[in-house]
Amino acid sequence: MKTIAFGALLIALAGMLRAGDDLKPGLVGEYYEFDEVIGDFPKIPADKKPSIRRVDKQVNVENSNSNFNNTNIDRGLYVKWSGFVKIEKQGKYKFFVESDDGSRLSVDSKPVVNNSGTHPMEKKGGEVDLAPGQHEIKLEYFQGDGQMGCKFSWAPPGKNEEIVPEAVLWHNVKAE
Repeated sequence: MKTIAFGALLIALAGMLRAGDDLKPGLVGEYYEFDEVIGDFPKIPADKKPSIRRVDKQVNVENSNSNFNNTNIDRGLYVKWSGFVKIEKQGKYKFFVESDDGSRLSVDSKPVVNNSGTHPMEKKGGEVDLAPGQHEIKLEYFQGDGQMGCKFSWAPPGKNEEIVPEAVLWHNVKAE
């Protein structure tokens, strides 16, 4: 009986290690460019492909008038970053998104920050209780016209706010 339980434990651990091996640093960024100025989060048609698809180590884009995050896109932009945040310690985590124009963040498919609408650089936050491990995140950003910027920060339990460090942001290799 102990041999069967130990064998099952080894199989489960091996599966977890294989799943972990499929993760690489950074978030997958899908950058969509639109010919028209957009004023809210767009509905992406199923057949529309991103203009740029790449891995970004962090989301820390200063507010400027052109060239969002080294893309040569300066208006009519929607970006979806997806991946995982690795949590070491149980507790309440505060997440913030500062953006010009709209942004929103979900953790484990639950809305945490909603900073929608067209506006100058503005920060909004939300809080979520997280257990140790990998948690799925989706950060969306849109920019209509004019200045643009987007920053993703957090305040782990007992710590000050900082840009979410690249050491805790991961994506599944299959998503590249």
